[in-house]
Amino acid sequence: MAELTEHAVSSDLSDELAVGLPLPENFSQSGNQTPDSTGLSARGIDNFRITGNITPDSDSERRTVLEPENFRQVGNPTPDSERRAASPANFNNYANHMAQVKAITDEMLAHGSFSSTLISSGWDLMLGRIKSLLNVAPPVVDPAKYRTRMTSATGKSEIATFAAGCFWGVEHIFLKHFPPSQNKGILKTSVGYTGGNPLVTHPDYKTVCTGATDHAEALRIEFDPGVVSYAELVEFFYRTHDPTTMNKQGADTGTQYRSAIYFHTPEQEATARRVTEEVQAKHFTPKGQKIVTEITAASQWWNAEDYHQLYLFKNPSGYQCPTHRLHW
Repeated sequence: MAELTEHAVSSDLSDELAVGLPLPENFSQSGNQTPDSTGLSARGIDNFRITGNITPDSDSERRTVLEPENFRQVGNPTPDSERRAASPANFNNYANHMAQVKAITDEMLAHGSFSSTLISSGWDLMLGRIKSLLNVAPPVVDPAKYRTRMTSATGKSEIATFAAGCFWGVEHIFLKHFPPSQNKGILKTSVGYTGGNPLVTHPDYKTVCTGATDHAEALRIEFDPGVVSYAELVEFFYRTHDPTTMNKQGADTGTQYRSAIYFHTPEQEATARRVTEEVQAKHFTPKGQKIVTEITAASQWWNAEDYHQLYLFKNPSGYQCPTHRLHW
């Protein structure tokens, strides 16, 4: 420590000396190396440390020299025991958020998976915690507007299944342009997992994100063919993402983000292949690009977890892949 002269003593230190604390050199000579609460003022631990005491090494030492409020102000969070006692409900909400954030972070570190979708999941969980502390109410989503199955005008319905990257954005853009409440042909949607290893049953989001299941994030659409044709949905599917990138949409990379059409009937397969050829010739051949979309028979479907359903309607500021927009 540099030698302190009488004129070099700061005003804060002078105040502390006025209440009886020893000069630094005298204090050091006394051999004190542990926190000394003698003369500690309300300014807290920083000024106390200036006079020769090292920063306490443990929370117990800090508690010895600081009042509870000052203890928290120097960077120590409220202990779990106090948080639980103050509000059991809020503590459980806090613990649940932190557990989810930890689970996602651990998964990312374990598998080296740092897709924008996975990072956004952790961010949204932490944002939810902040909003809960600020008492910010979550957006109110009317399921009837987007989810409730509408009555088919023709009394018939079919299923269409598409994969085009992160399923949050795929569902969002389809429902924005074909809202069930406006009777534009889509009756109901759900996001989930399909097209992967048939031995992997009931996959969850974390497992699919590892790429080990070979399942794709996909959108399942129930639609009225008397209002909107399957060909129109296939053409719209191509409009809303980049079908020329293999296992990739925007920053999201992996087999779960592949472009795919899963047909349910021979008629759907024929339509999908015909529309693909038309879209290729009109929109991609002139640019020297080739569609790499997989066209294959639909297989077992697994609904994704509830929090993924209508995700961007519930979380308007959530992540949306930049490729999920109208390209023509």
